[in-house]
Amino acid sequence: MSTDLNPEFERKRRKVIDELRATLSSSTISSEEKRLFESTIKALEELTEGVDAAHRRILARKQEMLALNHKMTELASAIRDIIDAMDDMESNISKKIDAQNRSNRRFYIGMSLASAVIIGFMAYIAFGSKEAITSLGTLTQALKLLDIII
Repeated sequence: MSTDLNPEFERKRRKVIDELRATLSSSTISSEEKRLFESTIKALEELTEGVDAAHRRILARKQEMLALNHKMTELASAIRDIIDAMDDMESNISKKIDAQNRSNRRFYIGMSLASAVIIGFMAYIAFGSKEAITSLGTLTQALKLLDIII
């Protein structure tokens, strides 16, 4: 529904001025009075033209503002989509980092246990059973300390 009533009001103003001219031409008044009314009608026409021009400018600005509002809405929607995409990327990256950290943690724990077994076996071969057990006890304490630090 168009809310622009300017053309209707322009026609009404034009109709009133035309009726005033018709009434003035059919009246039997003196020439001085006619000149006075003609100048009044001319002033009314100038005011009408100014009002009509102002309303046309207002309508043009209103249309520009509506177009700008539409563009701003599109821009806000695009920015919202970009922010959502960035959130999804950050979430995906965080999940991958967490999975890699779990994988790395398992690998290092396995390597630590394998190293302990290898060192224990080498200590058993090198020092004998009693010293190997003592070395393993020390190594176990060191691994517990590392686990607390990590």
